[in-house]
Parts: sequence; C-alpha cells; structure tokens
Amino acid sequence: MVAMATHSILTTLGRFFPAAFALACSQSEQSPQPSSPAFISDPSTPDSVPDPAYVQTVGVSVKEFKEAMTTGDMARALAALLPTGILRGVHSPAEELERLEIECFREGGSRRLPFLPRMAKLAL
Repeated sequence: MVAMATHSILTTLGRFFPAAFALACSQSEQSPQPSSPAFISDPSTPDSVPDPAYVQTVGVSVKEFKEAMTTGDMARALAALLPTGILRGVHSPAEELERLEIECFREGGSRRLPFLPRMAKLAL
C-alpha cells in the first residue's frame, strides 16, 4: 500500500510541478542512495522488513516533506524525498512522454487512443 500511495503522490507532483520533478529526478540519479526495502523498487514483491537506519531516514524525510508541502516549496519537498530512494527509477515528465510516444507509435489505428490523453497531459 505504501508503494501505491508513493506512486500516486509522485505522479501528482510530476503532473503539477514538472520542472521541480525533473530536477529532483536528475538529482536522484547523481546522489548515492541507501539500500531501500524491496517493495520500493518492485511493488509486486512481498513486504520486507526495512532496517532501522532506513526507517529513521524515512521519518526525517517525511517530516521535511510535510513542512515543505505546507509552505508550498515543491522543489524542497521533492529534495526531501531523495534520501529515501523512492525517486530512483522514476522518469521525469519529458522522459515519460518520450516513452509513451514510442509505445504509441508501435501500436496501430484505434489502439493508439488510450495513449493520447496521458501524452497530452505530459506535453502540456
């Protein structure tokens, strides 16, 4: 459930704050990440028990994330999530649009229709 909620939050932030999201995604690729529980990278795996150091990192990050969200500082909110590792492997809006375009062009005819609303939102 945590992974699904995280994915939903990241999708929303990426949709409404694409510049801050793209910057946070590029920073997550450059900074070293702690070893996170398996369910973060693959939500289909059974729950694993995270180590206490990771739990403490998440606690600090969540507190900083909440403070940044209440002040409206989206760049700081996304930067607060970097130590948790949840931004690792998340595509920026531009990268996701490129991926969807490739998938769309592989399809033919009316099978392209489901891709168009998401592509339009990402392009906007």
